[in-house]
Amino acid sequence: MRVLSIGLLAGVLLAAASPARAQQAIDYASVSGRVTDPSGAVVPGVEISARQMDTNLAVSVVSDRHGRFRFPYLRVGPYEITARGQGFTEATRALTLTLGAAFEITLVLTVPGVDASVNVSAGATVLDAARSQIAATVSEPEVRSVPSLAAADTRCAAQQSSGASAATCAA
Repeated sequence: MRVLSIGLLAGVLLAAASPARAQQAIDYASVSGRVTDPSGAVVPGVEISARQMDTNLAVSVVSDRHGRFRFPYLRVGPYEITARGQGFTEATRALTLTLGAAFEITLVLTVPGVDASVNVSAGATVLDAARSQIAATVSEPEVRSVPSLAAADTRCAAQQSSGASAATCAA
């Protein structure tokens, strides 16, 4: 009887907590994402902060070994999401969070002092991406050398299938 009472009490408490947790998901928003370098490789151990612009309150997390981060319960409003990693320049993203929104963003950290430009000047081959076939032009002499398979020319076709050449058939 005592085990039944404890089980019943636990069930009631869980049922009462579920609406509260569901309400939190509606009253707040979440931001998650990953941190990468310019080549697209993930960057672990980066500090990411979410600062609400109206109140200037900030919360911080650190990206995991896969470069992922998550802010599960942020109040709605304008935010500035900033990533700071050792050896990289700071990356900042402005977002306006709305009720129940779940943003997924990528923050790209760049290496400071690296400015490179590449100029390519060469003629590119024209490619028709709408077609997936190989085409070639057949000259008139090549067309004339192909035997005709018209009904009147069946004797020639039979001779060619037995090994006779096209020259013998044309004669």
